[in-house]
Amino acid sequence: MLLSKNTAAPIFCAGVTVYKGLKETEVRSGQFITIVGAAGGLGHLAIQYAKAMGMNVVAVDTGDDKRKMCVEELGADYFVDFMKDDVVATVKKVTGGGSHGVLLLSPAERPFQQAVDYTRRWGTVVCIALPPNATGTFPVFDLVLKRLTIRGSILGNRQDLTEALDFAARAKVKCHYKVQDIETIPQVFEDMETGKIAGRIVLDMHNH
Repeated sequence: MLLSKNTAAPIFCAGVTVYKGLKETEVRSGQFITIVGAAGGLGHLAIQYAKAMGMNVVAVDTGDDKRKMCVEELGADYFVDFMKDDVVATVKKVTGGGSHGVLLLSPAERPFQQAVDYTRRWGTVVCIALPPNATGTFPVFDLVLKRLTIRGSILGNRQDLTEALDFAARAKVKCHYKVQDIETIPQVFEDMETGKIAGRIVLDMHNH
């Protein structure tokens, strides 16, 4: 299937970013990946890529609407509501002892601390989000005892992009997006700051 420019555009940024991040976790097919910030613009793509790669997905976010989207629409195996659930205990329970890998897409600092607690020994935590002014984010004692790997990840190379686009072309991944004129960009930024955007915004520059 050929991708339209609007369909492909989010893959060139958000798509390849989470796809590369998932590869960096080294989680294999059949193992558990926990995605924090799972219902956001990056997260909703990460769930789809993870499922297409054969991973069992634990989605962490909050709200019944996001639970429905993550599980019923995107195929996550479990949903953990960080406002209602004990995140660490719940992830350990549904994964049978801890997640093999974690993809951190939320800029809040607490998920970074929790990730070490619910990742199983020898697991990998990959950071894409950037908490503002974060210092001492990870509990070093547990990090050492559990022999965990912490990695940062940003974007990917041409091969990663080719693979990410291929998943989309085979309809394994579909971005939720809305097309708006480039002149609406001030409103887009305002909506981003207030959390009103679902999925991604594609800015159309065709007439400019």
